[in-house]
Amino acid sequence: MSTDNVYVLLIILGFLILAALAYLIFRPSIETKAPVQNAGGPSTLPLQLQAYERLVILAERIGLRQLIGSQPTDGLSAREYQALLVEAIKREYEYNVSQQIYVAPKAWEAVQSLKEQNIYVINQIGSYLNGEAVARDLARAIAEFLSGPESATLQQTVIDGLNIEAKKLMH
Repeated sequence: MSTDNVYVLLIILGFLILAALAYLIFRPSIETKAPVQNAGGPSTLPLQLQAYERLVILAERIGLRQLIGSQPTDGLSAREYQALLVEAIKREYEYNVSQQIYVAPKAWEAVQSLKEQNIYVINQIGSYLNGEAVARDLARAIAEFLSGPESATLQQTVIDGLNIEAKKLMH
């Protein structure tokens, strides 16, 4: 199987995962049609809004484009770079894990799905590179994956969902 075929398969797999996760996370349900209740009263509203804000920032930071643009590749093998990218995602996620107590469960599930999908994509693309590959090769392969035919990304879907949930709190 050629490298181009592998990338096409990865893109198709990524799109299918994206579509399934977006449907499962943001499909209309009785739960989301009900009026949003601010269970903790007015005093928790600023904390809830701040949590949504932080989760939007988290979604931006763990986005694959942002990651490959912000992590240095100099002198690293593809495997070392792969580990660096995965660790960066995990570190950002762990730093913000406490925000889940302030947001809707579906919003937190969406953030978790984004984290898992991005780690999966990094590891899948990394597994197709040969042992001689350097960090720049992995960064290039991820960039090529991101420039695939699908225009929607789970990252944007998650950010849009977080914005919708935050706006519900403000009304």
